[in-house]
Amino acid sequence: YKRQAHLSSRAFKFVIVGGLTGSGKTRLLTKLEELGHQIIDLEGIAEHRGSALGESRTTTQPSQKRFENLLWETLRPLDPSRPIFLESESSRIGKLQIPAALWKHMGTAPSIEILIPRPLRAAYLLEHYEHFVEDPELLRNKLLKLHHLHGADQLEFWDRLILTGDWQGFTESILEVHYDPAYTRSRKKLFRPQVATIESHDITGAGIEALAYKVAAAADSIQIWE
Repeated sequence: YKRQAHLSSRAFKFVIVGGLTGSGKTRLLTKLEELGHQIIDLEGIAEHRGSALGESRTTTQPSQKRFENLLWETLRPLDPSRPIFLESESSRIGKLQIPAALWKHMGTAPSIEILIPRPLRAAYLLEHYEHFVEDPELLRNKLLKLHHLHGADQLEFWDRLILTGDWQGFTESILEVHYDPAYTRSRKKLFRPQVATIESHDITGAGIEALAYKVAAAADSIQIWE
């Protein structure tokens, strides 16, 4: 309770980094941290990638109490006078709930939206979810939880793409049909003043570093805190 009250009373300069699934937001946060900026990696702390297929294969999520303790330990040493970058999330990450005071701050924090073409986002996801390519049955079983949202015909279509090895086609399709609309709906429900939109066609190597510099520059120009 004291931590929630303390968070509520402090004027943190949170900046939400938004973007459709596969935009490389976690990679971007890592690069921002390497460049000396302040970040909170919510998905890393929660041991979850924040989607229906995002459970970690090698670890289990911490308890809610442990999650909140880790968040506090991450937040406490940060300088509230400097921007703190967080990835756009829903209020739940897997089984864990973002603490109410932090969620309130996130809901009104300015956001910077990253625009990445869908084929590049699909390639990024295939790089990070290679275990599904190695074990298609695992993916097919996990897709069953989307049956109530998209129906048998759509799942059968995805199943054919998986069984024929068309991984790029499958990934672009599930982004178009499921993840992109879900993100757009979630984005509309939240009041996050969008201060910049930055487009990139490279989220690897030098491209992600260039993107990080643009995001940091956009954050430095934010007037909402002044």
